[in-house]
Amino acid sequence: MRPIQFVLFKMPVCMLALSLVGCVVQPYKVGPAEPYASIRVVDRDRLDFCLNGSVHKLEKEEGSDFLKVPVGTRIDLAADLYFATYGASYSCKPALSFFPEAGEVYIVESNVITDHCFIELVRESVDTDTGITFEKSIEDSACF
Repeated sequence: MRPIQFVLFKMPVCMLALSLVGCVVQPYKVGPAEPYASIRVVDRDRLDFCLNGSVHKLEKEEGSDFLKVPVGTRIDLAADLYFATYGASYSCKPALSFFPEAGEVYIVESNVITDHCFIELVRESVDTDTGITFEKSIEDSACF
């Protein structure tokens, strides 16, 4: 009877450990010689980022207000959002996909409004009165 108890205890522990291995999200950093685009994130310090099916976290570098992303390929961005109302808590992960261009600065905002999550991205522009312009390459995320 002793071996069965041992196996029954060890199996859930092993299953939990195996499931957590897939949840680890590695940070992403653009190489020093790589061209990049900058993302200014409103009200958060990190976003999740997907490149070629691999998920990473993007974090602001020390002393910087921007996240750096690679250029020349379509990428996906997502934000983990959590909110609570009347004793219930919810989470969501709004996401989008776009094609960043070298040297450009983008602004990303994500939030919850009336129990709905959203993420939006615009491009900074000196050619407009508002200082921003719509990003035409946005599509639905294929990764998140």
